[in-house]
Amino acid sequence: MSSMNRATWSGLGQKEGNVKLVLSQRVTTMKFTTLHLHLLLLALALSSSAASAKLQSLAQTARDNGLTTFAELVDKAKLSDLFGITGPFTVFAPTNDAFANLESNEMEALTADSTRLRNVLFNHLIAGRIYTLDLGRDNGLQTLQGGQLSIHKLSGEKLPVVNGANIVQEDIEASNGLLHAVDKVLLVPSGDIITVLSQDPEQRFSTFLTVVQVTDLADVIKQEGPLTVFVPTNKAFTKFAAGHIKKLLHHTRSLARILKGHVVPEIFYSSDIPRTVSALNKAMLHTFAGSHGNRVASPSGDASIIEADLMATNGVIHVIDDVL
Repeated sequence: MSSMNRATWSGLGQKEGNVKLVLSQRVTTMKFTTLHLHLLLLALALSSSAASAKLQSLAQTARDNGLTTFAELVDKAKLSDLFGITGPFTVFAPTNDAFANLESNEMEALTADSTRLRNVLFNHLIAGRIYTLDLGRDNGLQTLQGGQLSIHKLSGEKLPVVNGANIVQEDIEASNGLLHAVDKVLLVPSGDIITVLSQDPEQRFSTFLTVVQVTDLADVIKQEGPLTVFVPTNKAFTKFAAGHIKKLLHHTRSLARILKGHVVPEIFYSSDIPRTVSALNKAMLHTFAGSHGNRVASPSGDASIIEADLMATNGVIHVIDDVL
């Protein structure tokens, strides 16, 4: 072979060697990059798993955040497995103060009746993880108890109100769900507005129940909703003058107009005060904080709200000390 040919083949051999070397480097680089990608994904998975492992159950998370009365009642109701393993659930857990503010007979009834206790606890429990950002204005949530929680958010407010209860701690993560602390116990309503008024232990609303029966308003208050009703006590009707009531019983249209001035066709909690709303008779009701508590005023009169946020299946009741 001539010297030129040897040089040519030698050059080709060098070029081939260079090509093989470059290809080898690229393959090695690709293998190196893929290996690191797999290692990175594995590290992320382990990190995520470790972070998840640090989260405690809903029951333990409640304890860790100072909601010890709620956690103790979960144990008492033998629901530790439900709140500890299953899920995911969203829990509106009342604070210790919320339980302390219950009437003593109500707390005694809860601890003495396991079925009632379970129903109340289930009324705080929603399937799935629901963050506060997902809670809009006037939404309803179905509880595991079977009832409905009214979610109400006023414009400009960061957090919504749940059946009249304020959220005081939000979006607390747990291994099997999410927890929000609320400042009231979400008791299970015993029935519609008429039923709740009828079951008052002191029978404070018998006059109101009598006068709504002689108008077409009884069916509205019983069946429709959601409603807010400002209910005068028997003493309030006495102040209104018994003789005047007797005359009105024979003039049902006038009586119905007065009573409709106590009914608002939307949910309105005491936490919404101050606020102006329209009643069924088109009168504007203005609620405000007075020197001795919250008050409600209409064009024809005003009254003090002496008890607020009594829940019914079709709305909420505020007890007032005068007829509007």
